[in-house]
Amino acid sequence: MADARRGYVPDIAAKTRMRRDGAYSVNLCTEAGSLLFSASGARGLFTSGALQRQFRDAHAINSHIAFNLVMRLAPITAALRLACHLKPDALRPAND
Repeated sequence: MADARRGYVPDIAAKTRMRRDGAYSVNLCTEAGSLLFSASGARGLFTSGALQRQFRDAHAINSHIAFNLVMRLAPITAALRLACHLKPDALRPAND
């Protein structure tokens, strides 16, 4: 909050890091929720229970474009390619 009050605007590198970290944390939370749901067994499937709703909500949030890790990591890989003087497809896995 102090930064916002001072009118601080983060540079593009800081914004990219924050977006990446946010997407990663949402992915981790969704994975944790999925593990809890799996551990709950058939009882977690009841619509009267809160767990099935939380499971669906977590996956709905995780599927939002803002939390897509591929989209969040794209600027980082582009900067890496530029810094290392690599061709655009140099960091992609080979299709054998």
